[in-house]
Amino acid sequence: MLFILTCHQQFLIFSDNAMMAADYCIIVLQTQELSLDGAQTYIDYMQYLINTYNKQLQVLGIVPCMLRPGGRVDDKILNDAKNLMAIMY
Repeated sequence: MLFILTCHQQFLIFSDNAMMAADYCIIVLQTQELSLDGAQTYIDYMQYLINTYNKQLQVLGIVPCMLRPGGRVDDKILNDAKNLMAIMY
């Protein structure tokens, strides 16, 4: 069982190799709109690899970082991330 923990969602050969080798993934998300957009794009790309190569890879969750408790933007992004996970499963 192999996990990957990704903080910097870029589409590089290293990311592809890690996704293909892993069974599970945890995405670290800064509570900012662009970070959530990047996480969504990364998850979509993961789904593309899963479908293309018949890979079993599951996102276990999204871990927020650099958040300000009670901040309006932070609360919105956390809620949007929860909705994203709910749509996935």
